[in-house]
Amino acid sequence: MNENSTDTELLIRYMDGELQGEDLSQLENRLKAERSLQEELLTLELARDSIRHFGLKNRVNDIHRQIIPQLRQNRPPGLVRRLVRNSLKIAAAVVFILIVAGIYSNINLSSEQLFKSHYTGYNIRSSRGTDTNSALEDNYKRNRMAEVITTFKTIKNPSAFEYFLTGNAFLQTDQPGEASKYFMIALQKRENDSLQNIHEDAEYYLAMSYLKNNEVDKALPIFEKIHSENNHPYHNKVDYWFLKQLYWRKK
Repeated sequence: MNENSTDTELLIRYMDGELQGEDLSQLENRLKAERSLQEELLTLELARDSIRHFGLKNRVNDIHRQIIPQLRQNRPPGLVRRLVRNSLKIAAAVVFILIVAGIYSNINLSSEQLFKSHYTGYNIRSSRGTDTNSALEDNYKRNRMAEVITTFKTIKNPSAFEYFLTGNAFLQTDQPGEASKYFMIALQKRENDSLQNIHEDAEYYLAMSYLKNNEVDKALPIFEKIHSENNHPYHNKVDYWFLKQLYWRKK
């Protein structure tokens, strides 16, 4: 049996809660250190979650209930595990048919389509601690994104917030590459801008600009960070399923 096949068996047993003791500790240590093993686990979890999502889990359980007890009678353990894997392959094939049929179409969303399905334009919060709006901010509120970009060029010393708004203007005018540059500068400046939670806002929209520009490798670590921080204001926008879709598209 080759190493990849052995790893797959271990991961399936890990997902099913069957690993214990030293075997469990060794696999968990490997998962911390090996990116490829992490990605294989995520792929297997994605298949499992997809099955659950479409009510196919019961079908898989029926297969197990009908086949596994018989196999365990006078059958080598290796054969049992191979047939368990085969039953998962059958379930995966059913999912694939649903994908082709369009029932599970969102798995085939491109980065651009995934961006469109999750993107919401930034709205300036009503209470910023000031009654005076800059011309740039006023143009942004009026949804004049081209004017935002033009106005920015006239400002001698732009604030982090002005960089941030201009990044959003580029993003909304379908220029994600430029948008990411402005979000990066906004993150780097962060000069005592207590009027806005600029750091967390800029993080999220930077990741979204990477996603729109099909730079999933750059977007993924930021989305992972947001997902891991329960108090992050964009935590609810980056759920488990969204991350799985990103992993699926990762180059």
